[in-house]
Amino acid sequence: MSGALDALAKGAAGGGARVNVAGKIPAWSQISLKLFCTIYFGFNLGAGAFLFTTRKNFDAVGGFDETLFIGEEVYFSIAIRKLGPFKIVTAPVLTSGRKLRMYSASEILRHTTRVLLLGPQIARSRDGLEIWYDGRRETRST
Repeated sequence: MSGALDALAKGAAGGGARVNVAGKIPAWSQISLKLFCTIYFGFNLGAGAFLFTTRKNFDAVGGFDETLFIGEEVYFSIAIRKLGPFKIVTAPVLTSGRKLRMYSASEILRHTTRVLLLGPQIARSRDGLEIWYDGRRETRST
C-alpha cells in the first residue's frame, strides 16, 4: 500500500502490482504464469488483484466498465494511463491459485486463446467465460 501512496505522491495517475500466487500450483501453471506476467506487465497493465488511483482519476475515467465480464482492469489501466503515468509498484500482491489448480492446462489454454482471438467481443457476455462463471468450486482436502 505504501508503494501505491508513494507513486501517487510522485505524480502517478494510478497503477497496480505484480502478483504472486498463494498455495501450491501445478508445474505447467508456474511456467505459464511467469510467461504471462512477463508479457502482461511488460505492457504496463494493472492486474485485477490490485489497482490504485485517486478518486478524482477514477471518476475522470468513468470507473470500471460494468458492461464487461472480464478484463475490466485492462481497460481501466489504459484509461488511467491517458491521465498520466501508470506505475507497477515493486511489492507484489498475493492472489489465489485456485483456478490454476481447478482447471487443466488444456482448459486454460483453450479459454485464453478464445479470449485473445475474440477480444472485447467475448468480454461483454458470460457466454464462453466458464472459468469465471461456471460455478465450479475448489474442494479442499483435510
